[in-house]
Amino acid sequence: MRRYHHIGIPTSQPRPGERHIEHLKTFIVGHKNSEYGVEWMRFEADAPIPELVRQVPHVCF
Repeated sequence: MRRYHHIGIPTSQPRPGERHIEHLKTFIVGHKNSEYGVEWMRFEADAPIPELVRQVPHVCF
């Protein structure tokens, strides 16, 4: 059986506690900072991240 790890939610709004991942040009608020395992992700315009990841939330197990 797989266990829930986190949900990743793309956002365009800066959030308190963001951490910048420079080589991915991405800002995150990690799932470890959330009671329910929510990871917020915000991307710079030229981030090397697929559009699907930029637009669609994901659930990790």
